Amino acid sequence: MQQISIELENRPGQLARMLGFLAESQVEIRALTVGHTARDTEKGLVKMIVNQVDRAVAILREKSIEAKVEEVLVTPVEDHAGGLHAILKILAEADLNIEHMYTFVSRVEGKALSVFTCNDAPRARQVLRSAGVRLVSAHQTADRSPDSQEELEITEYWGHDVTW
Repeated sequence: MQQISIELENRPGQLARMLGFLAESQVEIRALTVGHTARDTEKGLVKMIVNQVDRAVAILREKSIEAKVEEVLVTPVEDHAGGLHAILKILAEADLNIEHMYTFVSRVEGKALSVFTCNDAPRARQVLRSAGVRLVSAHQTADRSPDSQEELEITEYWGHDVTW
C-alpha cells in the first residue's frame, strides 16, 4: 500500500487548505496522521492513505505542494491487549526497525489496522508473511491483480463500493 507524505507550514489553515484541494477532486482520505518534524517545528508533517494516490499527488503538485509517496505495510491486528505487540515482536526479532506507525480501526473481523513504515519494507513484508501475518493491499484500479493471495483487498474493510 502507498502513503503520501507532505511537509506543510505549521500554521492555522494550511492543513484545511490542502485537504480542501483533495476534497474538491473527490479524493477520499482513509487514514491520516499529522505532527511536526523533529528538525523544524515550523513545518507540519502529514502522512495519509487515500483512495487515489496518483490523482492526489498530481493535484497537490499542481498546487505547488510537494508530496512524497512511500510504501507502507498495513496489517490487521487483533484488537485486544497484546495484539499489536505480537506483530511488533516479529519485526523486532528480525532486527527490523519501525520508523513510523499509526493505527486505525476497522469494524470488520473486530480488528484494528496498523500502518508501518519500516527501514526495509520488502524484507519486513516477507518476514511478516513468513510468520503468517496477513497484509492489506491497496489497488489503484479495479483491474489490477493482487500481489499475493495472502493479501486482503482493502474493500473487505471498507465495503464493496471502495476501489483502492
